[in-house]
Amino acid sequence: MLLILTILGGAVGGLIAARRSKTGRLYRTMIGVATGFVLYWGLLFGILGNEIPREFVLNPFGGLAIPILGGWAGTAVFNAFLKKIGISGGG
Repeated sequence: MLLILTILGGAVGGLIAARRSKTGRLYRTMIGVATGFVLYWGLLFGILGNEIPREFVLNPFGGLAIPILGGWAGTAVFNAFLKKIGISGGG
């Protein structure tokens, strides 16, 4: 169930971001799914920080809300993730 919510949340976040960008909806939605999942996974395993309690991340609301934010943020999530694990995030 959490995987489905993560995909749905990332897609919604990507669609929200697509309304403000010049890129196509499908492209932005796919980026949103990927970045929403990376953000959720990074927070779930504590890679991106332990500021959010694990109980929030593991419930269905967190499984939807966190990927929406990741989908909206787009590729900046990858930069934050790479920087946190010690690889230069670039751009």
